[in-house]
Amino acid sequence: MFMTRSVAGIYYKGTECYLIAAIVYLFLTYLSSLLLKAITGKMTAPDNTKRHRGNQTVDLGLPSSN
Repeated sequence: MFMTRSVAGIYYKGTECYLIAAIVYLFLTYLSSLLLKAITGKMTAPDNTKRHRGNQTVDLGLPSSN
């Protein structure tokens, strides 16, 4: 924002500068949210204590992490 304010002050084009800064900000936040969602998906452990066969659930006898 400091650089945006500086460039807008030098060239007297405030709207264009702030619009570009907003687009860059939205792009970076979108990428970081995708990255964090992928990391969170990798960190969650699957429930390996039960296996489904058709309509019945078979207990495998493994201890649950819950």
